[in-house]
Order: sequence, then C-alpha cells, then structure tokens
Amino acid sequence: MMASTLCQLAALALCGALLARDRLAAAPPLAILGGTIHTMNGPPLCDGVVLLADGKVQAVGPAGVVAIPVGATVLKAAVVTPGLIDAHCVIGLSGHLNQKQDQDQLDTSTAMQPELRAIDAYNPQERLIEWVRGFGVTTLH
Repeated sequence: MMASTLCQLAALALCGALLARDRLAAAPPLAILGGTIHTMNGPPLCDGVVLLADGKVQAVGPAGVVAIPVGATVLKAAVVTPGLIDAHCVIGLSGHLNQKQDQDQLDTSTAMQPELRAIDAYNPQERLIEWVRGFGVTTLH
C-alpha cells in the first residue's frame, strides 16, 4: 500500500516537472536591452542585449551583434546584472509582519527536531519573496 502511494506520488511529481518544462519551452524568447550590462566576466557592456530562450541565457553581447528573434518580448533597463543569491535567508519561513505567530523558523520547543522540514513550513506566497525579488535576488538558500 505504502509503495503504491509512493509510486503514484513520484509519477505525479514527474508529470508536474514535465508540464513546467513544456510551459517554459513554449514561452517566447526574451530580449533584455541594457544601457550597461554587468556580466561578471570582464568589463561591463554598454548598449547590450541579454537574450533568453527556453528558460536559459542564449546570448549576451553588444546590441549590434546579438540578433533579437521576431516575436521576442523586449524589455529595456538602464542596468542589467546577474541574479543575486541570498545565501542565508529565512524568507518564506518568516513572515513580513515579523510577529511571533508568523515566524516558523523560530521553533525552539526542543533542542533537537529531526522531524521538522523547512519545506513543510515554507510559504511560496509570502510577500517578502516578491519584495526581495525587486532588489534583484533570484535565489534564496
């Protein structure tokens, strides 16, 4: 019974991953035109393009060199940087109100709690996630 349930859950997770991949692949290419592009590899590019397709960076370079496909979504920005990684973060576990009932990372009922998992308390709808995304944070760890 337990093995059957686990197999069904695994199949469901696989279907979800495949559907998400197909949705990413179906999105039109995205071209970001930047006045200054910081690539973290060499000096900044002035008047450049970052081209994304299928959820991945396809090209980065001067506007005259990178061809923008027909039908691509074009965004303009004064400055373009790689996404920032917040390597010590409790966003999604702690709420934006900073009140005791909204702080799932602070459970101190016992010294050792191997049964607790962050995924059980994580709130993907937390308003703080969108707020830090506005500052360029693309990865929370």
